[in-house]
Amino acid sequence: MKKQTMNKDNRYWDIHKEVYTDELDELDPEIRNTVLTKPLSREAKLFNDKIDKVIETKLKENPKVAG
Repeated sequence: MKKQTMNKDNRYWDIHKEVYTDELDELDPEIRNTVLTKPLSREAKLFNDKIDKVIETKLKENPKVAG
Protein backbone atom coordinates (compact mmCIF):
# COMPACT_ATOMS: atom_id res chain seq x y z
CA MET A 1 0.00 0.00 0.00
CA LYS A 2 1.57 3.26 -1.15
CA LYS A 3 1.49 6.24 1.20
CA GLN A 4 -0.24 9.27 -0.29
CA THR A 5 1.97 12.35 -0.30
CA MET A 6 0.78 15.68 0.99
CA ASN A 7 0.81 18.74 -1.24
CA LYS A 8 3.63 20.82 0.25
CA ASP A 9 2.46 24.24 -0.85
CA ASN A 10 2.84 27.59 0.90
CA ARG A 11 0.12 26.76 3.44
CA TYR A 12 1.94 23.55 4.35
CA TRP A 13 5.25 25.37 4.91
CA ASP A 14 3.63 28.19 6.91
CA ILE A 15 2.10 25.65 9.29
CA HIS A 16 5.25 23.50 9.24
CA LYS A 17 7.37 26.35 10.58
CA GLU A 18 5.14 26.79 13.61
CA VAL A 19 4.47 23.10 14.29
CA TYR A 20 8.11 22.07 13.85
CA THR A 21 9.34 24.63 16.36
CA ASP A 22 6.62 23.85 18.90
CA GLU A 23 7.13 20.09 18.68
CA LEU A 24 10.93 20.38 18.76
CA ASP A 25 10.70 22.41 21.96
CA GLU A 26 8.67 19.60 23.54
CA LEU A 27 11.34 16.94 22.95
CA ASP A 28 13.78 15.64 25.51
CA PRO A 29 17.12 17.44 24.95
CA GLU A 30 18.91 14.23 23.96
CA ILE A 31 16.27 13.30 21.39
CA ARG A 32 16.13 16.89 20.11
CA ASN A 33 19.88 16.75 19.54
CA THR A 34 19.55 13.48 17.63
CA VAL A 35 16.77 14.88 15.45
CA LEU A 36 18.82 17.98 14.65
CA THR A 37 22.18 16.29 14.06
CA LYS A 38 21.16 12.95 12.53
CA PRO A 39 18.37 13.58 10.02
CA LEU A 40 18.34 9.95 8.86
CA SER A 41 17.97 8.51 12.36
CA ARG A 42 14.92 6.60 13.54
CA GLU A 43 14.12 9.45 15.93
CA ALA A 44 14.21 12.04 13.15
CA LYS A 45 11.97 9.91 10.94
CA LEU A 46 9.43 9.44 13.73
CA PHE A 47 9.56 13.16 14.52
CA ASN A 48 9.01 14.13 10.88
CA ASP A 49 6.12 11.67 10.58
CA LYS A 50 4.55 13.26 13.65
CA ILE A 51 5.00 16.75 12.17
CA ASP A 52 3.28 15.69 8.94
CA LYS A 53 0.34 14.19 10.87
CA VAL A 54 -0.14 17.38 12.89
CA ILE A 55 0.05 19.52 9.75
CA GLU A 56 -2.37 17.27 7.90
CA THR A 57 -4.84 17.57 10.79
CA LYS A 58 -4.52 21.36 10.82
CA LEU A 59 -5.05 21.57 7.06
CA LYS A 60 -8.16 19.41 7.29
CA GLU A 61 -9.57 21.43 10.19
CA ASN A 62 -9.47 24.64 8.19
CA PRO A 63 -8.16 24.28 4.62
CA LYS A 64 -8.34 28.06 3.98
CA VAL A 65 -6.16 29.12 6.90
CA ALA A 66 -2.43 29.47 6.33
CA GLY A 67 -1.29 28.72 9.82
